[in-house]
Amino acid sequence: MKLVFPLLLVFPLFSLAQEAKTEDPNRVVVVIEGTPWTARDLEQMTAALGGAIQMNFKTSPKAFVETFGLLLKLEALADQEKLGEKDPHKWRMLYNRALYLAQVRMDAQSSRVPILPADQLKYYEEHKQEFARARTRAIHLAFGETRDQAATEKLAQEIAKKAQAGADFAALAKQHSDDAESKAKGGEYPLIKPDDNAFPPAAKSAVFALKPGQVTDPVRQPTGFWIFKLEEFVVPPFEEVKAATFTRLQDKNLKEWMESVRNSVKVEFKDPAYFEKIAATPAPASAKP
Repeated sequence: MKLVFPLLLVFPLFSLAQEAKTEDPNRVVVVIEGTPWTARDLEQMTAALGGAIQMNFKTSPKAFVETFGLLLKLEALADQEKLGEKDPHKWRMLYNRALYLAQVRMDAQSSRVPILPADQLKYYEEHKQEFARARTRAIHLAFGETRDQAATEKLAQEIAKKAQAGADFAALAKQHSDDAESKAKGGEYPLIKPDDNAFPPAAKSAVFALKPGQVTDPVRQPTGFWIFKLEEFVVPPFEEVKAATFTRLQDKNLKEWMESVRNSVKVEFKDPAYFEKIAATPAPASAKP
């Protein structure tokens, strides 16, 4: 007898779930200013807009639709007054529409050119060094209470000169580095990837400008100075960078297509002096907030 109620509870829930699955997504769920909107319309629109708009719809769907209705009402009022045909609105609408559709077309182009695994492998073989990662040793000299910025910079310059002259970098790291983890390993540092956007750009540029065995000048960072010695460049296997080859080929194809489109644009300057005058006129100062 104890099993009866659980079964009764489970059965209706199962039935409701089945009913929810069979709901027609094309059914009209609301009429806004005389226009019927289906469940599919609302869900596709908010999904396309994404972000906060989609979240607002999911958390407060009725409030979202009421606000959307107000938006459409105001749009209709603006259309009645032909505000979209007046300055400056017509120019803003023209430019923003062109900007949006241009981006849509570029996105569409990116997916139209097929990229095969063989293409990716060929690109990898021809551009291996683009994926090479830097194996380095590093010395970090931190700003601190006992050593101000000027003293830290002076010490960094002295250490860099010693290392560049051939001194044992690992020994210098063990003696001077303030980075405890790498210091214990003679300055051994994690591999630096060329596309690692989290790594400081100034330090990355300095490292990838080196040849194996060379040492950077001190690189200033918010916490102090870093000195790097390049041990070697390590090329990762194809499988590790397969996704990156796809992205690079996609970018390459898009760039080539964009260049062809750019070359096809027809612009004929009828009054060159007008444009020269505009270029020679100082731009207005930005308004202060």
